[in-house]
This record gives sequence, structure tokens and C-alpha cells, in this order.
Amino acid sequence: MLEQILFTSAGERVNRPTFGVGVQARVFEPNSPLLANQIRVALDENVYDNLGKNVEILDVDVDQDDAELHIRIAFRVVGSITDRQDMEVSLPLGSAQ
Repeated sequence: MLEQILFTSAGERVNRPTFGVGVQARVFEPNSPLLANQIRVALDENVYDNLGKNVEILDVDVDQDDAELHIRIAFRVVGSITDRQDMEVSLPLGSAQ
């Protein structure tokens, strides 16, 4: 579900206009701290709204280098016997203007 939230664009799902972060649509945006912060806030809001009872987000780290945006998520599935799980997504971005 975290991947669905990351890769679904807002408005893409019927009857759920706020579902999704749409990180793939940000590929051509300038690489900046503002972009990283926007993704972090959108992810936090979507996980709280859509997975709040099933998934506990332990940490979200969004950073960038010259060519890529890296999103690292540490989470725990509530009610499962597994401990912390980590997920990382890296996306190529346009250069800063």
C-alpha cells in the first residue's frame, strides 16, 4: 500500500481525490529541498488518512543528490509479529535551476 500511495497521483482514483503522492510526476521538477519537503508532507498525510490503523510510520527520510530524489520509509505493520521494515525509492530528477 505504501508503494501505491507513493506512485498514485492525486485525483487518479475514483471517489478518492486526495489519495496518492504522485512521485513519478515530479521527475521533471527542479531538485530542491522544497520538493523533498512537499513529498514528505504529502506522504505523511496520505498514510495517516489511508493506512493509519494498519501501518505505523516510524521514520520518513527524503533527501536528494545532484541527480536523484531518495525516499526512505521505516514502518511497522500493526498487529503483525514483524519488526521494523524499510522501503526505499529513488527517482531521477531534473537539475536545479
